[in-house]
Amino acid sequence: MAGEGYSATTATVSVSSVRKPMTKKDAKLAKQLAMLEANAENRFDIPAWLKEVVAYMVFLVAFSVLVFASRNNTDVVSYATHWKDFVEFRSVGVTTPARVENFLQEFLIEDIFKQDYFTIDNYTAPGTSAYVRGSAIIGPVILRQVRVLPVACGAAHESLKGRGLVEATECYPTMSEGDEDTTYTKQQAVVPQWVNEYDFFTYSDKTVTKRKKIDGIFAQYPAGGFVAKMTKDNAPTVLQQITSSSWLDPKTRALVVDIIAYSPQTDLFADVQVLFEYLPGGMIEHTVNVKGMFLDRYAFTTLFQRSIVGLEFVVYAVVFWYLYTEIQEMRIQGRALYWSQGWNWVDWSNLIMFLLVLYYKVINYFEFGSMFQPEDAEDPERIAQQIDALGNSLLVQDQINGFNGFVLWLKLFRYVAITRRMLRLSNVTVVIIYDVVSFCVLFFVVSYAFVIFGHLLFKSKVNDYQTAVDTAITLMRGVYGDIDLDTTIEAVGTWGFLYFFFWLLVSKTLLLNVIIAILMEAYRSVLAQEKVSGTKTVFEKIQDELRLQRAETGGDTVFYRFAKTWLDEDADANPQIAQDPVRTVKKRLGWHNDGDWVPYGAQPRRPDTPP
Repeated sequence: MAGEGYSATTATVSVSSVRKPMTKKDAKLAKQLAMLEANAENRFDIPAWLKEVVAYMVFLVAFSVLVFASRNNTDVVSYATHWKDFVEFRSVGVTTPARVENFLQEFLIEDIFKQDYFTIDNYTAPGTSAYVRGSAIIGPVILRQVRVLPVACGAAHESLKGRGLVEATECYPTMSEGDEDTTYTKQQAVVPQWVNEYDFFTYSDKTVTKRKKIDGIFAQYPAGGFVAKMTKDNAPTVLQQITSSSWLDPKTRALVVDIIAYSPQTDLFADVQVLFEYLPGGMIEHTVNVKGMFLDRYAFTTLFQRSIVGLEFVVYAVVFWYLYTEIQEMRIQGRALYWSQGWNWVDWSNLIMFLLVLYYKVINYFEFGSMFQPEDAEDPERIAQQIDALGNSLLVQDQINGFNGFVLWLKLFRYVAITRRMLRLSNVTVVIIYDVVSFCVLFFVVSYAFVIFGHLLFKSKVNDYQTAVDTAITLMRGVYGDIDLDTTIEAVGTWGFLYFFFWLLVSKTLLLNVIIAILMEAYRSVLAQEKVSGTKTVFEKIQDELRLQRAETGGDTVFYRFAKTWLDEDADANPQIAQDPVRTVKKRLGWHNDGDWVPYGAQPRRPDTPP
C-alpha cells in the first residue's frame, strides 16, 4: 500500500535526511508505524465481521425457532406415544397365528370399532369409521397380507418325505425381493372356493394401496398385497370371513394393519401401522410404528401462528440474500478460486437444502389445501391415503431440515476461531480428517472380523448375537462399558469370556489408543505450525485493527505523545502526506526533505531511481 513515490520498503530521500528516534522506545513506536503502512491495504474490517457474525447467529436462531415452534412437537410426540402404548398393550405376547386372530378381535372389534365416550358422528362418511379414546378413525382400517411364492424343498425334506415322516410337498421361504405371490392360491396351487366371493382374495398393487415398502426385522415387504377393508359396520363380518376362509396360511409372510387416526382437540393425525412378520418356522414377530403428524403448519388463527409464518418469510429472505452474495462472490473471484475454498462448499450445501425444503413446503401447502373437498366425503379411503402421503412428504421435509440444521450449526466453526485455543482446536479437527478416515477403515475391518466370529459362535445360544447387526451393536456397546458378560458366560461358558476379553483388548487398549495418538500428534503439529506461520486469530486481528485506528485518530496514548514530539512545522506543505490514506498518522509522525517522507527503518530509494 502506498501513495505515489511511497512504499513501506522504499523511500525517496537519502539516509542522512531521515530523522532517527533517539531511544529504543521511540524506535519501537516508529516500527509500529511501518506495520501500519504495510497493513493499510489489508485491514481487518471489524464492522463487516460483526455484521456477518451477528446476522448469521440471528439467522441460525430464527431457523431453530422455526423448526421447533411450527410443528407442535410436544403434542405430536405425546399423541403418537399414546397410540403406540395403546397398540402395544393389546399386542403383547402375539407370537402365533392364533394369537394374531385374537389380536384382531380384541383390538379392532372391541377397541377400535366399539363406541367410546365420544358420541359424535364421523365427519367424513357415515359408517366408515369410529371414535376411540377421543380420536376419529379416518377411512377404513386396512389389513394387507403379503404372500410368498413356493420353492423346491431341500434334500432333507425329500428324504423325510420318502420315509413318510412329512406330508408337505411345498416349502415357503423368508420374504425376499421378487418372491411376492400376486395370485392367491393354497398348497399345490389350489384355488380356494372363496376367491371370487370375497374382495380380499384379489391382489392390489402399490398404485392401489398408495403405500410404501415396509422394512421389517427379517425382511423388506412390498407395498402391494391382498387387502381387506374393515369399517365400523362390516368389521365383525369381515373378520369372521377372514377366519373361516383361512385367509392367513403358511404362505403368508406379513400382515400389515394400517389405521389413520385424528384428534379434533389437538388437530393432530396419527398413522398407526402394525406389522406381523410370519417366519417360516411358524413364529411371529410384530413391530408397532406410529407416525404423529401436524399437517396444518400455516394456520393464521392466532398471533403466534401468524408470527411463525412471518418468521418463515424472514428466514427465506435471508436465504435468498445469501444466495445472491454467493453468486456475486463467485463472479468476482472466479470459479477456480471460489471452489477451492472449503467453506463455500458448505454454504452451497445449506442453500441447496433450503431450496429443496422450500419446494416441499410449497407442494405440501397446496396439497393440504386441496385435501378435504366435499366430493371426497364418499371416499374416506382416498382421504386416508392422502393424509398418509402428505405425512410422508412432511417427514422428508423434516429430515432435510435435520441435515440442514446439523450443517448450519457446524458452520459456527467458521466464526469460533476468535481465540488462540479455539483456532488451534479447529485446525486440529482439519488436520486429523484423513488419519481418522484411515483409522475408521482399520476399525471397521477388525470389528467386522469379530462380528462374524461372534455371530457364528453364539447365534444359537445368545439373543444378542442372532444376526450380524445384533452382534455389531453388542460389540459397540461393549466398547463403552455396556456389557452383559454374565449372560454370555452362562450361555457359552469360557468361550464367551475369552471372546469379550480379546475384543476389549483390541478395541479399547489398542485401537482407541491409536486415535488418541493421532489427536496428540495432530495437536503437536498444529502448535509447531503456529510458530512458523504466525496465523492470527480473529481476536488478534481485532486488536491490531483497534491499534491502527487509535493511531490514525490520535488517541491519548504513548503513541500519540510520541507523534506530537515528531511533528514537523512544515508537514502541512508535504504533498505526499495529503495523498496517502494514512495521512493523519504520517502528518503526526512525518517529516519532509525535498518534498519526500520516509518512515523510520525503511530503506531509502536511490537518488537516480525515478519515483
